[in-house]
Amino acid sequence: MSDKLEETTRAGPAADFIRLNNQAVQVDIHTRTGRFTVRDLVSDAQWKMDPYVPECGRIVLAGGQPEQSDKTYLLGQKGDRGVRFHHKTSFIRSDVRDDYSAVVLEGPLGDDKNTLIEIEFLLSEAFPTLDLTLRINGKKKENLRQISFPVGMACTVEESADLILPKSREPFLKENPVHIAEKFHRWKASKGRVVHGVSLFAITKQSRSDRCAACLGFLDCLYAEMEVRSDEALSIATPGTSEPRAALNDWRMDYRFRYQFVPDATPVAVAWLCREHVLQQHQ
Repeated sequence: MSDKLEETTRAGPAADFIRLNNQAVQVDIHTRTGRFTVRDLVSDAQWKMDPYVPECGRIVLAGGQPEQSDKTYLLGQKGDRGVRFHHKTSFIRSDVRDDYSAVVLEGPLGDDKNTLIEIEFLLSEAFPTLDLTLRINGKKKENLRQISFPVGMACTVEESADLILPKSREPFLKENPVHIAEKFHRWKASKGRVVHGVSLFAITKQSRSDRCAACLGFLDCLYAEMEVRSDEALSIATPGTSEPRAALNDWRMDYRFRYQFVPDATPVAVAWLCREHVLQQHQ
């Protein structure tokens, strides 16, 4: 992997952050890059994105002509192949179950100012959940080939963290959480990159309060995949899809990803929460 990033702090001279918080978690969003950090206020666990890349995600668009090659755009970066964001709006959103604090970032494709990329952050007022939605507005939307968003949270050997990546959805449909937990596949850090056709992951680690905290990630997408990049020090699971038109139901859906933070997690509790997600998707 490349050199590790030094994240800008809120107190830095060029800091440009928005903070969302409820009683359970605190989210600091960098408005130009779309990168964010999360602090679990109950366990004091810190969750940070992949420190080896500067973007918050990437998209791949097909060339406008048959002979033109695909283009990869880095979300949150400058230049012709980047998308630099600005703070578009903040508001409170309500539905029948919950209220949410919302922040929307927006930015144009570097070489096409008429195509806008939008990221919406929704932090629940009642639950330790953070929802992220990615939208593409403009004609280039028809050329979308691949989405990788958001860049995954770091699962580090230094923190004795475990990346749990189910091999398939089938056990969640047939077995109870106790049996699922016994079969969890814990990723072993090693050099390489592997893509798995699953829609969820979990990271567990000991927090400063000696609790076993967990960060769960769920992609609300039929053709979901997780790209796992790892070396001897850490592993990163980044969600995405290489079938965006089919996955997003011919553009009638937005690309949505949910983080759920658990301050005091057991393997069975993690299995139960993952099972709830899979069953809901299966309905």
